[in-house]
Amino acid sequence: MSKNHPWPSWVCFLLCLVAIALSSSLYQVSVSGNSEVGLAGSICGEGGGCDKVAESPWSQFPPAKEDGTGGGVSVSLLGLIYFCAIGSFFGIIGWPAKGHPLLKKLLISILGLGALGSIAFIGLMAFVVKAFCILCTGVHICNLLILVLVLFFLRKHGLDPVATDEKGKVKLSERAQYIQEVENQYPQKGWMVVTLLTFILSSMSAWGVSKSIGMGHLVTKLEGVLSSGYAVEAAYAKAPKLITSKNEKQFIRPDDPILQAKPFLRNTVVLYSDLQCPSCARFDSFFFNEVVPLFEGHLRVVYKHYPLNMHEYAIPAARAAEAGRLQGKFWEVQHEIRKSRNELANYDYGAMAESMGLDKTKFLKDMNSVAVGKRVLEDKNLGRSKLGISSTPTVLLNGRLIERSVRDIKAFWEKRAEALKRMRLDAGQGWGADAKKREPDKPKSLLGPKK
Repeated sequence: MSKNHPWPSWVCFLLCLVAIALSSSLYQVSVSGNSEVGLAGSICGEGGGCDKVAESPWSQFPPAKEDGTGGGVSVSLLGLIYFCAIGSFFGIIGWPAKGHPLLKKLLISILGLGALGSIAFIGLMAFVVKAFCILCTGVHICNLLILVLVLFFLRKHGLDPVATDEKGKVKLSERAQYIQEVENQYPQKGWMVVTLLTFILSSMSAWGVSKSIGMGHLVTKLEGVLSSGYAVEAAYAKAPKLITSKNEKQFIRPDDPILQAKPFLRNTVVLYSDLQCPSCARFDSFFFNEVVPLFEGHLRVVYKHYPLNMHEYAIPAARAAEAGRLQGKFWEVQHEIRKSRNELANYDYGAMAESMGLDKTKFLKDMNSVAVGKRVLEDKNLGRSKLGISSTPTVLLNGRLIERSVRDIKAFWEKRAEALKRMRLDAGQGWGADAKKREPDKPKSLLGPKK
């Protein structure tokens, strides 16, 4: 180890790098509003508390108001800048050596404030938000470990006050003289480098995150790749086919909520969803506003319930949607519930039913019936045990499981719609407004054309 870089400084530097990676992913979630991007998608996702923490007012500083307005800067961005700064310090300067107690005190003060912030946010997650985000917790653990290492080193070596001789002049050892010569350059060189590097790292991280959330370079590049027919066909063909003509009746029931398609060749989407799930709400908006219109009436949509255990009000919401189905208004009810998914704790389902022209008494009776509760859980249990579903939304196109990295790309759906259009036109079945209108023979498979 060098004189100015004892082992704790290198460990602190490595912890900063880990925290920078985690903070970047959290900022990615903050900017995109999607917990399925970056590390959050693979580590936290729907199985953790990323959504709940990211949507809380405490994800910003100053905190946002209850209605979501008035928030300040993303806490994840502040953390990113913070770790870039102290990481640059430990990587370039290392450990403040003898003869520079003020520099040590400044470092300890900054780390102490950071540790207090981490303790405060852990407390907020535990007692206010009541959810733990794995990535957030990892960042705070790194921050606290950095302070512990610094305090450990200080306890061993102290603040190293400069000794003086009988005349009051500074008395330095040969080692201390060497270190002081190095430290004399900090204000001119070291601190300039630290400041510049912090700015560059923070800017690059923020720029990279903003470009990777669906509106910039990375997603544009991915869409460009997927826009080629070969890439789309490859992504679709390689997807595992979980629902086939042999087992489709097991998964697609006559009483499923279904948006029917026009006769003859069609595509079928089976959508496992949770009405309290933030990711489901985002996909629902994208799918029905952007994807469904591409097929011009030739896409059949089958809805399946999959209320996640982490969502306290997902089962009552699913029951309400089923009660709506029994009166012929499933899609209207589920859409209304999704709009109010953040208010489900005290949601007045009876008032909603009345506002939609439903029989309120029958609606509430059905919603709380054993049969409806069983119906909801049958979807979930079958999806979990037979299809291996563990998160939402889960999308199957013509029986094939579509990965989340593909399902959110509009170019993928455009190519599938184009492929179906060619097949229908080649078969003389027409497309869209020009499609054949007579009743077709019963199709061999409910799933649509085989690929």
